[in-house]
Amino acid sequence: MKKLWFQNKKVWGWIIGVLVVITLIFDVVVFVSARETKNATQSLRNTTSTTMSTTQSGETTDSKNSITLSGESYKYTQKKTYTVNQTDSSWTDYADLTIKKVTLYRLSASQKIGYSGKSGNTIVVMDLSVAAKKDVDPLLNISSLSVDGQQADAAIVGGSDFSGDINAGVTKDGSLYYIFDSNDDLSNFTKGLRWKGEIFPADSNDTNTKEYDLSLDLS
Repeated sequence: MKKLWFQNKKVWGWIIGVLVVITLIFDVVVFVSARETKNATQSLRNTTSTTMSTTQSGETTDSKNSITLSGESYKYTQKKTYTVNQTDSSWTDYADLTIKKVTLYRLSASQKIGYSGKSGNTIVVMDLSVAAKKDVDPLLNISSLSVDGQQADAAIVGGSDFSGDINAGVTKDGSLYYIFDSNDDLSNFTKGLRWKGEIFPADSNDTNTKEYDLSLDLS
């Protein structure tokens, strides 16, 4: 009687041999793939570590003598900070405005600064707060500062600190930036500063707009 194929030992030997070869090939493929994956992962880790190290190193270096505006760092050679804390309460029923601090930066070279593209080598930063008694709308981003025979409008250097209404009972802090180009010493920027800005009632039917015209002498 003729044997069926699965009863033939030679057939089974051939099948087993083929399976062994396939198993060996599969093991080799898995081993090579795993090694490549490990190498790729290690390479990625090294790249990330290098990038993070570079970023941290850059931030550490820049933080010593640079100011960051609109995501860009600007090197300065001089910095002077003056505490002012001068409050104007003349807009009695609406808001109190306080100029808290003025910081002067002299850059290493004249250059374009911020989104406005204004060029200069001196940045004047004014830190202010508005304490609203009624709902108000400060338009301080279109304010101006004059000093040392020059006048500058507030520069656009990123998101506005004074955009939108300030609700009654809320005090909002923010900074304004003014760009000048001057070869004079920074001490010339400490006297005779004149700042002008406007705040509007949030109610469009209320025409009692406040125009500020403040003089500052830093010491």
